[in-house]
Amino acid sequence: VSLKMRNKITKRLGSLFLSAALLLPAAAGAFAVEPQAQIGTTQYTTLWEALEKVQDGQTIEILRDISNEELTLFCSCEASFNITIDLNDHTMYESTTNSPGFSYIAGGGSVAPKVTIRDGTIRCTSKATVGSPYASGIWVESMDRTCRPVLVLDNMTTSTAHDAGVNCIDAQANVMGAAISAYDDAIYAQDGPVYIQAGNFYTPNDVSKNGALVAKNKATISMTAQDGIIRPENWQQQKSTLVRAIWFKDVRPYDWFYD
Repeated sequence: VSLKMRNKITKRLGSLFLSAALLLPAAAGAFAVEPQAQIGTTQYTTLWEALEKVQDGQTIEILRDISNEELTLFCSCEASFNITIDLNDHTMYESTTNSPGFSYIAGGGSVAPKVTIRDGTIRCTSKATVGSPYASGIWVESMDRTCRPVLVLDNMTTSTAHDAGVNCIDAQANVMGAAISAYDDAIYAQDGPVYIQAGNFYTPNDVSKNGALVAKNKATISMTAQDGIIRPENWQQQKSTLVRAIWFKDVRPYDWFYD
């Protein structure tokens, strides 16, 4: 799956690898009139342009809803790269066949880059061909396994009509707070950790193949936060159903009632 994904992206976007930057399809947002994003006081016609310019430690603010643009972030792992995409209660929407709503792929070094997406919605109604996992809401992956990119979801809503809400392949995901619903798995992790502090994760009973939270190979999914959470006793066994984690800041792991 991982190799197919890389080949697919390489074929579509070209083989150019950008250091802490993006590949920019010529057609993406070419006819947009109103700016889509800004960094500081500088506005950009498209989010693609903002992602090309963003530097370590900066925040991209989304200025309006963005639809039908497959967004793929390629970044190297050679230097610190820690950015935030603030959706400002806007929606990113993708409906192209076999296209994730947002892809984040890293490789080429040893420094783990970190992308935080917060305060908004990513929706994907993209159709997937048989056997394809490419219609996920968010896809995060290590390109060459030299480093493990980190994705943080904070106050996010993510939904997908044909695959997983979040596909995390040899990468790390930190879910600070999210409502994730999906056709198959709400979160699918493979060879990497997922840390959950709070969220709702849902897959329909009559569709899901694996479950709301799925860990494969060396992947782990932890619902233990620094501050306490409440969860169903059998959350690891729950599959085609709702899994809910609630973060209470006043509950500590050493409190007698923590479990």
